[in-house]
Amino acid sequence: MPTSLLTVAARLLAVGVEVDLCDDNLAQCSLECDVLGVNLVGAPYVGRALELRHRLKERGRKSRFVLGGQVVSGFAPNEIRELFGEDTLNGNDDERLASAVGVDVRAVPLPEMTSLIDAYELLSDEWMSLYLANEFSLFVSQGCKYQCTFCPAQRTKYDNVTGKIQRVNESYRDSAIIEKDLRYLVERAQRLGFDRLRLYLSNLDLFQTPSRLREFMNLVRGVRTSSGGSIIAMRGLSTVASFLQVHRSQPGIIEEAVQAGLQRVGFGVDGATAQVWLATRKPQSGAMPAEAIAVARQKYGLTPETLMVFGHSGIDTDSSLAQAVEFTKAMWDEHGSLPRPHVAKTVVPGNDAWHDPAFRHVVRALLDWPTGFQSLDFTALPSPLTHPERELRELTSKYYLEVCGMPGAVTRYVLPELPDMSSDDVRYVREFNKCRYDI
Repeated sequence: MPTSLLTVAARLLAVGVEVDLCDDNLAQCSLECDVLGVNLVGAPYVGRALELRHRLKERGRKSRFVLGGQVVSGFAPNEIRELFGEDTLNGNDDERLASAVGVDVRAVPLPEMTSLIDAYELLSDEWMSLYLANEFSLFVSQGCKYQCTFCPAQRTKYDNVTGKIQRVNESYRDSAIIEKDLRYLVERAQRLGFDRLRLYLSNLDLFQTPSRLREFMNLVRGVRTSSGGSIIAMRGLSTVASFLQVHRSQPGIIEEAVQAGLQRVGFGVDGATAQVWLATRKPQSGAMPAEAIAVARQKYGLTPETLMVFGHSGIDTDSSLAQAVEFTKAMWDEHGSLPRPHVAKTVVPGNDAWHDPAFRHVVRALLDWPTGFQSLDFTALPSPLTHPERELRELTSKYYLEVCGMPGAVTRYVLPELPDMSSDDVRYVREFNKCRYDI
């Protein structure tokens, strides 16, 4: 379910813009349009977006090309122009987006105040059935108050150049709009023969704003009850710190979340040593990760996930990597915490290193060879571009594959494309990587 793309569509529909939707994974776009907006789902998809750009040019269309998705905001304007051309716009800039479609920006509703129902109505029953048969994202909130260095999402950031901190607080959607959209999804699912929705909550840190989380979970319970008890199964992410704080001060909120249908929580453990957590600004220490996982399982009956972003260039060592693997295995053995490993990528559009002059050579290499953005996938094995130190690259690959092979692991690793590969090698890598998604 392309939720962020649907959000943009709904905002434009609200001000009278004619909109059509195409999922390029399901059917090739016709490209017969005045404006082509592409939802760039992370840095690894820069190459796919460029392919669409080239297809548009080959058709001889004069269509405006607009890019959206959070990764786009990680690029400087000159970087967008260099990658995609002078006439490409950042669709996350409301003024530019409104100008591209010829409307007054003041009339475009904020994302938090926009119902997606009009956009959902554009989806055929065939496509909607495909989305509803799988877990899909529900837009609940945006933003995280923490500043983990490797994260490219909208969060509190530290500027390596000025030394200033830009604070970000979580912003929730309007509750009445969430409830309206959720009722629509449940009712349409029932019409299409589904009695269960699997929702991935958009919150970057589920428990960071407890009062709003309680409000959301109560409305989910209301929708379930009024719809005849349809099953709404939810999964979300949480920092260890926020979960433990709510557990100690307001445990009823977690209990209410479980009653509403929260089943799985992925904890951002991301290492196993104090040195790694300090260097990456993780808001945790000591035994906190193990405590959070144990409490989630034993007290609340939740299925925990051990999110392990590791292999930090210039930070991790053989010892710290081995400890991360050992911790992940112990959490599976003791609490059934599902291993969800990812390879740390130091430089990603929007994270701290992207704007750090010390890593400008990596940014330059990516801009010069856009195919390299694929290697920034957090499930991709390390490459010389992401891990220039050969020893750390080999160690990270070794330990990452070990965790991917553990019982219960939900990450399927992908292979990176490298500039010195033959055409046969590239074809092999692309074929290998097909449909290898986290589950």
